[in-house]
Amino acid sequence: MLLLVGGHARSGTTMLRHLCDSHREMAVTNELNFLSGLGRSYAGHSRVLLRQVGQRTVKGIRWGHGVAPGARAAGFAARYLWALGANDEGVVDVPAVERALQTLFPQARVVGDKMPHYALLLDRLAGTPGLSSLVIYRDCRDVVSSFLERVRTVWKTHAWGRSFNAADKVAREWVRYVDLMERHRERILTVRYEDLVREPRPVLDRLAGALEVDPAGFDAGRVASIQESSVGKHANGLTREELAVVTDIAGPAMARLGYA
Repeated sequence: MLLLVGGHARSGTTMLRHLCDSHREMAVTNELNFLSGLGRSYAGHSRVLLRQVGQRTVKGIRWGHGVAPGARAAGFAARYLWALGANDEGVVDVPAVERALQTLFPQARVVGDKMPHYALLLDRLAGTPGLSSLVIYRDCRDVVSSFLERVRTVWKTHAWGRSFNAADKVAREWVRYVDLMERHRERILTVRYEDLVREPRPVLDRLAGALEVDPAGFDAGRVASIQESSVGKHANGLTREELAVVTDIAGPAMARLGYA
């Protein structure tokens, strides 16, 4: 099975990816973006991956049962594209990507990649045979608070940060993600961030059932490390004016999802 993990940035996509990747029957890479190249030619698919690889170094990629700290994303890309090329039949589809990844991760029954913006591709990818789309969502107020804190600190050198440097901009983008998630909800898997951090076991059991893997396969240490301290942090992270803006823009969508 091929797995796509997405959701608005600062919604818990990284935590969810770590949990999935910790499962002994799963291998989920981090933000290599190659699932954006589904349905393209081999050359087009390769360009999507290599463009992303040129921007990052992926740490801790698992090779078999071992870990290669600081492994270069380029090394992964070369191995993946070689495995994909060995099965190249023109358009790169879900079975071709799954076969290539399982060549690299032979122990895994479920393979895939995490990228927040995959959630924006649901109109094209949701319901694709053989592809499971997993989307995590979180209270818009906490997303905006956490996102703006990053934009003002560790992301302040990124040019794209200027596109999302105010509460109204982030809230509108959150609504865009939620609208897509709700439109395809019957064809995708969803995880509510607050449920995952407060009571991870039932959420992971449900996820394991949907993906047909052993519910006990998630790394116990990884599960035990989950903390719910980030829930409600917008109370100290947003001004009264910012909170009013977020509520005005995202209030109806928040209400539909059960947020006050």
